[in-house]
Amino acid sequence: MSIWGVAKPSLVPVQYVPAADVTLTAGTAVLIATTTAAVAALVTGGYYPLLLCTVVDLQGAAAASALVYSFRFNGGADIATYTIEPGDLVNLGERTRGFTLVGVESQSAWWPTGTIVELWGKATTQAVTVKKVGTQFLLMLGQGASP
Repeated sequence: MSIWGVAKPSLVPVQYVPAADVTLTAGTAVLIATTTAAVAALVTGGYYPLLLCTVVDLQGAAAASALVYSFRFNGGADIATYTIEPGDLVNLGERTRGFTLVGVESQSAWWPTGTIVELWGKATTQAVTVKKVGTQFLLMLGQGASP
């Protein structure tokens, strides 16, 4: 018998925020916020990353034609993405967006050394400003099926 949280302790969710407002230069993926240091599981096993994100973005006088948020491990490729519906990108519009990003289960990414997790944004056609105030991601590691 296993007592959840004792036999298989899990990480307490941790909040990460950008250091300042971030300009998403049109056509270029830009780092918004990062764990800075590698996040490691407390015990061996399979885990999947779960990011609960809130992003406040401000469109310029001409709104971007597309806007995508994603997460990566240590500057690598996008793992999961969230695309903003283009009709919600309006000139001079400031929006608070809440979304969830989930990665696949891995044993090696989280144990024993861990992984740096990053939130990225990419605007198309026009730059977008991601505001420091109100922007954050909450990182949790879910227990996977692997022992």
